[in-house]
Amino acid sequence: NYHNERTVGTHQTGWNFIAQIRLNMPRELSGLIWFAVDDSSTSPRVPVYASSRSTSEAYGGKGAQDGVATPLLKFDMKKAFWVQNMVANFAYTRWSDIYPIVRRKIDGFMETFTEEVSRTDANALELYEAIGPAAAIDYVTKMSVGWCDSLHAEWWEFYGELFARFRDFFNIVPNSRKPDCLCEVQEPGMPIVSKERIINETKTHYEIPADLDMKNGLVSKA
Repeated sequence: NYHNERTVGTHQTGWNFIAQIRLNMPRELSGLIWFAVDDSSTSPRVPVYASSRSTSEAYGGKGAQDGVATPLLKFDMKKAFWVQNMVANFAYTRWSDIYPIVRRKIDGFMETFTEEVSRTDANALELYEAIGPAAAIDYVTKMSVGWCDSLHAEWWEFYGELFARFRDFFNIVPNSRKPDCLCEVQEPGMPIVSKERIINETKTHYEIPADLDMKNGLVSKA
């Protein structure tokens, strides 16, 4: 019997998060949850203030923890879980082509959200000191829900971009010199290792005769 060690990024993940405690902030604003759904290697994390009074519809819902069955067989495009699953599962099919793009997208969101959290902290502190904790909590709740909503919409659009580019095993890239579609269709073909395996398993079954005229499909005769 053998076993596999579970990596940090794995396909059977339901949700994942990083909890950040900022000791320089008031108690009501100190907790920040960088939350994501599905595989942690392919899912973007969105900042949610731990004191938030509500959550985005895209990230909300009831499941086993609420005493009801989790709707794992009900596909719902309004939920971040399903959209992020779509990106992840598409990346699995062509990891070396698609994952670097996904990684850059994740890093871009992380950079943007880090900057937005810094601005939100400053605004929330002003409210906290001028009006009180309740006003600050209302504000960070609104920001958290907005970030979740916008990320969900952008990740759905991102999936469409990936699908359009890599569908049918192509790699379709912009090319303004191609007036028919302003794009260029590239066909990477099978990896060398796959070609070698086929040759090893089938021997000469698919071998092209040396005297075959590939242009006209004819076998030349001496």
